[in-house]
Amino acid sequence: MECPDSNRVGEGDGKFVHARRFGGLLAAFEQPRDEEQLQALDLPLLRALKNVGVRTVVCETTKVRGNAVMAMAQVADVATVDHADTPMGLLCIIAALTGHTDRYGLKNGARQMLPPVKALTSEP
Repeated sequence: MECPDSNRVGEGDGKFVHARRFGGLLAAFEQPRDEEQLQALDLPLLRALKNVGVRTVVCETTKVRGNAVMAMAQVADVATVDHADTPMGLLCIIAALTGHTDRYGLKNGARQMLPPVKALTSEP
C-alpha cells in the first residue's frame, strides 16, 4: 500500500519502508551573516536539506543591508524571500513553502516581487 506524501527509502522483509517528507523549513535573518558562517555552516546545511527533500525558504527582512544571504541561498538553489517582514513577503513565503520555489523580493537578485496568483491557489 502506498503512503501518501511520502518517499520510499528502502525495503525490509518484503515490505516497503516509507519516510514522510517534511513540509518545509524557514530560515530567517535580520542581521547580515559573515562569509565564513555562510560557507562553513549555512550553505552545507541548505544543500543537505534540499538533498533529502525538505522544502526550504531562506528569508531576510527589508532592513538587512547587502545580499550575501540571498546569494548563498541562490547557490544552494532554494527559495528566497528578501522582504519577509512585509505582507507581500509573507505571501511569498507561503507560496515557496507550498512548492512554488523562486527568488522573491525587492532587492538585487530577486526575480519577482510576488508569486503569481495561481501559486497561492494551486499545487505546483
